[in-house]
Amino acid sequence: MNVLLVSQCSKRALTETRRILDQFAERRGDRTWQTAITRAGLDTLRKLLRQTARKNTAVACHWIRARDHSELLWDLKTGWLVHATPWRQQTALIIGCVIGAVTIPPVLELLYEAYGFIGSLPRQGMDPAQALAAP
Repeated sequence: MNVLLVSQCSKRALTETRRILDQFAERRGDRTWQTAITRAGLDTLRKLLRQTARKNTAVACHWIRARDHSELLWDLKTGWLVHATPWRQQTALIIGCVIGAVTIPPVLELLYEAYGFIGSLPRQGMDPAQALAAP
């Protein structure tokens, strides 16, 4: 897989992070590295970064899937700050999606009943000028 690593470290954490990332990837800028790497190699890299993580360590790993599409694989700073494993972070994302899916439809229904949407008013006699743009 082709990955892009971005470091926003400061102070001594920056030199340590650069030392580790330079072993695994080719530097593309002052704080950016890119390489083709296997999943096992990526796991080793993440393990090394976590072992040397300091308060000022911040590294994100993006999987470049296509020319205009990438996917965040991990963000070392977020997990380190909240002491969360990737499983816990994924669980929190799923909970957030479920809460959004449960709360958004009633809110949209409330807005529809109160104002209507352009091209679709819930009842006769409503002012079309006050209708909301369709979501």
